[in-house]
Amino acid sequence: MKKILLFIIAAVIAVSTLTACESKPVFTIYNWEQYIDESVVEEFRKAHPDVDVVYETFSTNEDMYTKLKNGGGDYDVIFPSEYVLKKLIDEGELAELNPDNIPNLKHIAEQCKGQDYDPEGKYTVPYMWGTLGIIYDKTKVTEDEITWDVLFGTKYKVIMMKSIRDAFAAALASDGCSINSKNEAEVVAAREKLSKQMKQDNFYGYGFDDIDDKMIRGEADAALIYSGDAITAMRENKNLAYSVPKEGSNKWFDAMAIPKSSKNKELAEEFINFMCETKNAKLNADEIGYYVAQDEAAALVAQETGIEYPAVSELENCEIFETFDDKTLELYNKEWTKLFA
Repeated sequence: MKKILLFIIAAVIAVSTLTACESKPVFTIYNWEQYIDESVVEEFRKAHPDVDVVYETFSTNEDMYTKLKNGGGDYDVIFPSEYVLKKLIDEGELAELNPDNIPNLKHIAEQCKGQDYDPEGKYTVPYMWGTLGIIYDKTKVTEDEITWDVLFGTKYKVIMMKSIRDAFAAALASDGCSINSKNEAEVVAAREKLSKQMKQDNFYGYGFDDIDDKMIRGEADAALIYSGDAITAMRENKNLAYSVPKEGSNKWFDAMAIPKSSKNKELAEEFINFMCETKNAKLNADEIGYYVAQDEAAALVAQETGIEYPAVSELENCEIFETFDDKTLELYNKEWTKLFA
């Protein structure tokens, strides 16, 4: 009888344990691919054993936005770029932050605050920032000044970034147009420039997260790239350099935000605060190479690597991507589709 009783008790405990595991609250982080030191996520996971911390990634802002809006994921913290953040704020999709739960806001660099997409910082906390420019092999590209002609001319083997806003930004800026152009003739001309580029013998192809590796291996002479990926590649290949073309380009900000649909808002704010701790911000900056918005971490990076961040105020010929209305989005999407037809 005692053995039977012990068996019943053990079975009840097992079922209770299984039920407890199955009922763990799920906390989901949605970030860019290759955009964090995985040990930071693991540290947060260890600090919250009673929570199922899920980490998912996206490749483009547009993919992230579509999935969020279509209910494809139940996310607690997201990491979009400024133009998508502005759209989400305007659409009422983001929760207003409680700064009392994020004391490490004091470490966010002043030059990253007050941007047009969230001027009062009610909904977002800056994570990383940077520029869109050209990475090139200094032994092959010997121009006195880097311009967009490096990519659109015929002298160098080049790689383009398969990202609608970034590819069009390069083509528009090379023609002296705003990277936020809503003028149909300018957008069509930009697409025609991209089409012409694709047909040139020196065109290597389109890429995205693999561009830095291709440049490290010397597969091309120049490529369109984000500044952080360029820094990562330059660490591996000393022949590489990075420049924002003299005609201007895009300066961007990626920030952390909480969807209004989050069921774990206070834990989400705790995670954002955790990400803003100097140790964690530094780990992330070291891992991915982008300009970190946390001032103490940025100072440590500069001290250790000698890489000084540019001042945002020095990038006056660069623009932040604006949020497009539906008509403009349709125009860009139509021309982008034509490019690969």
